Amino acid sequence: MKNNIKTTTKQLGWLLAVSLLLTQSFFKVCAQGAEVPTTNRPLDSLAALRDRVQMGAEIFLDPSYTPEEIQTQFRRMRETGLTVARVFIIWDHIEHQPGKWTFELYDEAYQAAAANGISMLATLCPEDPPAWAGQSPFYHAKLPIFSTPHLQERGAEYIKQVVTHFRNHPAQGPWSLENEPAGLAESFDPETVHQFGEWLHRKYGSLDNLNRHWFRPSKSFDQVNFGPEELNGYWIDYVAAVDWKWFRIQLQTDQLAWVRDQVRLYDSKHPLHAHPSALADNMPASGADLWSEKQVLDFVGTTIHVSWQLGSYRTEDIDLGMAFITDLLRSGSGGAPWWITELQAGLSLSGRQFNPAADELTRWLWDDVGAGAKGVNFWCWNPRRFGREGGEWGLVNADGSTTSRSEAVSRFTQALAGSASFLNHAEPLPARVAILYNRENLVLGSIDHSNDRVMLSLLGCHRALCERQIPVDFINEDDLKSGAVNHYAVLYLPYCYAIDDDCVAALRKFVSDGGTVWADGPVAWKKEYGQVRPEIPGGLTDVFGVKVEDILPTEGAFALTPQDRQAGDEMRLPLTLCGADVLAKDAQGRPVATLQHYGKGKVYFYGTALTLGYHRHPDSQAGDWMAAPARAATREMSVSATTDAKRVFFRGLKCSEGLAAILTNPGDECSVRVSFRGSIRNVKNVLTSEDLKVDKHEDVSEITVKVPAGGVTILLARTEGKP
Repeated sequence: MKNNIKTTTKQLGWLLAVSLLLTQSFFKVCAQGAEVPTTNRPLDSLAALRDRVQMGAEIFLDPSYTPEEIQTQFRRMRETGLTVARVFIIWDHIEHQPGKWTFELYDEAYQAAAANGISMLATLCPEDPPAWAGQSPFYHAKLPIFSTPHLQERGAEYIKQVVTHFRNHPAQGPWSLENEPAGLAESFDPETVHQFGEWLHRKYGSLDNLNRHWFRPSKSFDQVNFGPEELNGYWIDYVAAVDWKWFRIQLQTDQLAWVRDQVRLYDSKHPLHAHPSALADNMPASGADLWSEKQVLDFVGTTIHVSWQLGSYRTEDIDLGMAFITDLLRSGSGGAPWWITELQAGLSLSGRQFNPAADELTRWLWDDVGAGAKGVNFWCWNPRRFGREGGEWGLVNADGSTTSRSEAVSRFTQALAGSASFLNHAEPLPARVAILYNRENLVLGSIDHSNDRVMLSLLGCHRALCERQIPVDFINEDDLKSGAVNHYAVLYLPYCYAIDDDCVAALRKFVSDGGTVWADGPVAWKKEYGQVRPEIPGGLTDVFGVKVEDILPTEGAFALTPQDRQAGDEMRLPLTLCGADVLAKDAQGRPVATLQHYGKGKVYFYGTALTLGYHRHPDSQAGDWMAAPARAATREMSVSATTDAKRVFFRGLKCSEGLAAILTNPGDECSVRVSFRGSIRNVKNVLTSEDLKVDKHEDVSEITVKVPAGGVTILLARTEGKP
């Protein structure tokens, strides 16, 4: 009897093993038939993340899902060509009663993922305690770990349980440390204010030093007094308010670092990730910073929801907002791979009511790849089943059946695995132009102004360059001071009214050494804490060759010169020439734009909030003024594009076969002229397989291509000697 039982058990184990192998083989055959990639390499290193572009989606699980439903959803994800599934490990799901840890729901998901060749991006939720803790009304509470009683101890145990349970699972991919760390909820509780005192101690070193800067003296760092009245009044202590803003950025970063350290106690292998949201808003003002968070993470991502993250853009300008966020994210990624961790996949009836069309998703995906993204994950794969957002956001229908959007994604994954597979290892060409993302400017601007002139000016500057097919990076004030700015030929200072003395010195050196600066508005008027300099541009009159002695506010847009309609906005800055040449005059013959040669470089300056105005009401002449120095700097790039169309987005890349260009067009059908430099053998339209006629002039190969309305064109220029 016992021998029979042993034999039966062995036979059953053998049958289960064969069944699993057959199942995996079946999915691989299905994948080959659908021409989608098969995941062969675990996502357990940065090298694996660089290996190819990963496509995925959040699958939002709740206990109502049966094992069969989970298996069906993962199978259909695989058939669509997805290789990553993001999932929240909801604390209440796995510890519904104190000390009783159950993982059945997530075990089913992990097993289904492994069977379908999908890697799991697991989002940890130590800031969302379970119901029994009595600390939050529901999921997504996002409590501050350091100042919520008992949350650190309990959160550490939650992380231990999750990480040790899944760290060796074949489907485990990166760990996401926190959902959308875009600034902790502002709190003035005693524990948070105590931490503020500790931060001030590290910053100032001594009480005497602190009290020399703050209005209200403190008797000790343990007794620092700070509350909402320090921020909300009209007359406030600017030094204290600015310090508080920077402290909150550090607090968010420290919380991420704490989660990182807890994970690393149990798993030293899998990459660590997080995706701060709201990159198109003033993040530093809200208590978060992309560059600071990247120092904690192996690789970074973001959220892009039309309904929530792009409030400063009109619906017809959504592609512009997408491009801004991807350019900023790439710039803050520290050279590591970066993902779009959440991209709106379907209907939302909250915020801006929106449901992306199939052609919109297609454009966004190709532009993301062209910008350098190594992964795009949709929010969500499946609509949530109940409560807030119930029935919304899904790439597919509730039962997992296809939509026009999921079919578009499937076509994209097939192309990326087939004719456009070279893009998996392509890299964006280095930009020759940078925009200064000055966090000091953003922080002070949030205190100084009721409207966010600084952030909107950044958007306007990027818009003018992006609409004219000029690749651009963002650098921060530390990059300027460290000399990293020297990688660029042109630096833009959109409404950079607040900047510290070291940055002023760095700008002087950059121009003297041969760099070009473009600026508008009251440049360097104030220091980082709001101290006013005696002149504009502060400390740079000789570098700019001009002086501003007054600011004349205006109501709305106005014509700056006879050549434009509404280039000016917010203010007129009367310019006194101190050696600069006049580029443009107003209707009364007064100078409004200047060019100064200083050392080996030069400075362009416009006496109004030109970039702010361009975001609010884009004037074509203003855009051309902004783009002029950048066009000259990018003319010699290996790939460039020009068009008379109002808006076409361009990405130039290098790949093993040669050079590539991705053109996305939210407007009507148009012609675009693309130039490739070097020994080009032929140029192919990748999506149509058409060989294009090439006009050669010395080492430049030019083609003119039609980009379909609302569509995408991908060009591959093979160099001599490449197959």
